[in-house]
Amino acid sequence: MKKTSLLFAASLLSLSLLGLSGCGRYSNAKANETIILRFAYASNSQPVIDAMNEFGRLVKEKSNGSIQINYFPDGQLGGERELIELTQSGAVDFTKVSASALESFSKDYAVFSIPYLFTNENHFFRVMNDEKIMQPIFQSTKKLGFTGLTYYDSGQRSFYMVDSPIHTPEDLKGKKFV
Repeated sequence: MKKTSLLFAASLLSLSLLGLSGCGRYSNAKANETIILRFAYASNSQPVIDAMNEFGRLVKEKSNGSIQINYFPDGQLGGERELIELTQSGAVDFTKVSASALESFSKDYAVFSIPYLFTNENHFFRVMNDEKIMQPIFQSTKKLGFTGLTYYDSGQRSFYMVDSPIHTPEDLKGKKFV
């Protein structure tokens, strides 16, 4: 049986991905055996660390302790492309990477690089939570050995201005960026 990894995609204008593999690796696990899943990611920002730890806590809680997560943060096992490849091969069970890293595996993820794709945060969440829209994107890498599971919102990329708000690209004309 061919092993398929699951990936978790995410973020507002900066999509991220998480992967699960091991469909075959754990099929012979005994009923009382604790399964340890390996979760690697490149980020070291506190919100990401907190979110990934919460994910592990929920997995442990919902499995009554029979499934636990071992973490490999801060790029210990490589950058995002390497982490996708490690998940593909089953060397790690989960990863969280940016949607832009997925573009080289599936052109479908390139849609998230389109500027001003979402009109606002509510629009973003409506799209990302719509299975009819997201499932074809998540499934677009299935033949490569991994598939999207869900998304992780890693926040907006913002400009902070002192003298005026920014509503359109024209509002940035003549501004100095440091």
